[in-house]
Parts: sequence; C-alpha cells; structure tokens
Amino acid sequence: MLRNLWKFSIPHRAARSNHRFIQSDDNCSIFFDFERYPEVLPIRSGSILRLTLSFSGVVKYQTFSEREQSAEMIRMAGETLVDMGETPWLAEFRSKRAGVDAVHLRHLMIGFTEDGTYYEFICSGYSIVEEPSPAKEIPW
Repeated sequence: MLRNLWKFSIPHRAARSNHRFIQSDDNCSIFFDFERYPEVLPIRSGSILRLTLSFSGVVKYQTFSEREQSAEMIRMAGETLVDMGETPWLAEFRSKRAGVDAVHLRHLMIGFTEDGTYYEFICSGYSIVEEPSPAKEIPW
C-alpha cells in the first residue's frame, strides 16, 4: 500500500537550479538550494536554504523519466516522497539479502515534475534536512 512520507513545503520549481543527485557508497542524496521566501522560510534576507533528502543503506536505486511512468505514479510521487509498500522489486532484494537487515529495507520513490525526473530507492532509511546556508553561492 502506498503511503506519503513527506511533501515539499516550497514548490521545488522555486529552487535556484535543478536538483543535484550524489551517491556515496550506500548513501544517496538529492540537494536543492532555495532563495529566501519571507512568507515560507524564516531565514535572513539574501540567505540560501539548502534542502537535502538523504537515503541511507541504499541497496539499489534507479532513475527514470516521466514518460516511463504511469499517470498514477506521477500523481502520487510528484514532489512527494512515497513509501511504495511491498513491491516485487523490494521482494527481490529481500530474498537476496536474507537476514535481519533485509526486513528493514523499504521501496521509496520521489519525482520532480518540473524536469520529469523520478527516483526509486531500495534502502533502509531516509532523512530530510532544511538548513540555512550563509553563503550567497553554494559551490558544487
């Protein structure tokens, strides 16, 4: 059963640029930088807010475009982090990784309708951090 875990409080289209995806070992992160929006973000004028979606214990991930996904999935996962529940893809990895850690694996999905990119993760957890950055420009 699908379950919404988190939804953008700020339209991701308001970001300074498209999201950035970084993979390091068994962790994946998606970053956004937002200019200050006084009605939504309580940070200093001229500041930049860094929003980071991090996925830990990543066993497998895949990206795909909006064209490759059903209308239902686009509606569910657009700008929303969704727990896909028990899926065949999750069952495949649980069967390959017998043991306690396999029980904690989850199938998560999020999409960005602005550029049509969607991500799916088989992972053990996630976190979301919003933090102000003192820098005017964030080096990538």
